[in-house]
Amino acid sequence: MIKVSLSSIIEIISGGTPKTDIAEYWNGNIGWLSVTDFNNDNRYVYSSEKKITERAVKESNTKYLQSMFIKLCQNFIFSRKRSKF
Repeated sequence: MIKVSLSSIIEIISGGTPKTDIAEYWNGNIGWLSVTDFNNDNRYVYSSEKKITERAVKESNTKYLQSMFIKLCQNFIFSRKRSKF
């Protein structure tokens, strides 16, 4: 079996969710992907249920993703005891 680190084959980007209790961060015109956008068995997302503002991007750890990027997971924990890879 060949072992490689994920960072050697893909670019890993992490970010953060704008604070939901700051109303000025939400209902803007920038799409915000969340798990609800992927709960319909579709493999492609063309629009998001939630939108954020430019202020949210500037004042939080949120990152822009280019089109054609893949969002692999929102929260993920590796467990060596259970994983088989």
